[in-house]
Amino acid sequence: MKINSLLLLVVISLAGCTTVSAGQTPVKISEQLWQKVQNDGMARVSVSLNVPTIPEAQLTQAEVIAQRQAIGDAQNRLLKELDGTKYQRLGMLTTIPGMGLTVGADALAVLGKSVLVSEVTEYGVPVPLNW
Repeated sequence: MKINSLLLLVVISLAGCTTVSAGQTPVKISEQLWQKVQNDGMARVSVSLNVPTIPEAQLTQAEVIAQRQAIGDAQNRLLKELDGTKYQRLGMLTTIPGMGLTVGADALAVLGKSVLVSEVTEYGVPVPLNW
């Protein structure tokens, strides 16, 4: 049953569902990051993907495999969306829905519009934790 619920959550998230109120647009990319790309031409970024996950310790082996496959599928789909833009892949995560990229303005624009992406932050810049 867990595997069916996990797969349903993946399908819903990849369909672009968000928790943003009507009339609001989620801010995926900060103005500072846009400015950095405009000034420098490129920026190293961490991309968070819209793939729901459950800690692997709570999953069966089959569910772990399915969850990792969902992450890999989302990464590959995003890379296809980036085809024809200026980007370089830095790293792909297998257990966390994210990846590292170096991007130009055209690639950053694609990331900002993609339903696969929840957030893009500058790589290596500390992000405050909201605990």
